[in-house]
Amino acid sequence: QDVLIVRDLRTLPIGEYLNDNIMNIYLALLQQRSNRYAANNEEILRCHFFRTQFFRNLYPLEADLADKRSRAPMTSGGKVKSQYNFTKVARETANIEGLFKMQMLFIPVHFLSPEHWALIVVNFIDRRIEWFDPLNYRGGGVVELTMVYQWLKHAHKQKTGEEWKQGGWRFVSWPNRQKGVPQQNDGYNCGVFALTTAEYYSRGAVLDYDTYKHWDRRLRRRILHAVVTRTLRGTEALVQPA
Repeated sequence: QDVLIVRDLRTLPIGEYLNDNIMNIYLALLQQRSNRYAANNEEILRCHFFRTQFFRNLYPLEADLADKRSRAPMTSGGKVKSQYNFTKVARETANIEGLFKMQMLFIPVHFLSPEHWALIVVNFIDRRIEWFDPLNYRGGGVVELTMVYQWLKHAHKQKTGEEWKQGGWRFVSWPNRQKGVPQQNDGYNCGVFALTTAEYYSRGAVLDYDTYKHWDRRLRRRILHAVVTRTLRGTEALVQPA
């Protein structure tokens, strides 16, 4: 279990970026909710929530990703070149039970220069790989989505020994101008957007969390309560497992 320290809590006030530990603790709580309640509650989806390190291992982020994109990130066939590294996530991938029986996968993406959080969702229900970036300044996440698609093919081969031939998949980028998807008008709430989108989306809720007065303060307080108490608001109303 991730240990919460004072330095982590200092990333929760307005104006601060959420750090990896806050992100990982909250994502772990979402994982616990899915594991415990999905079987008996239709609104809670079967999901896997990756830690922040997963995407860094799949695609190292020591340098600015935008700079790497300009240095031949992929071929005309859509296959990722150079920095993509399945071997670094192969063991973690192998340990995910029922990966292709999930309804959704959630992959946080942390950019370093400038600092920014985005979210990738592998939506098995609608056969979409979705990109949520409330600032939309990363070019729609085409490179990132392509890498995740490539990872899915490698993961399927690893787990079954067969090629992944499931057709009909498409990339969907949710930019800040997209109707019905919350948008960011500041430079620091990206982590809050990523976590809250994951929380809402993993229970099939409408993404309307930015429609309330002082929504960012309320959501940060909600995240604070969750990571300190290690409980998610609303789980007490769910049908409990037998």
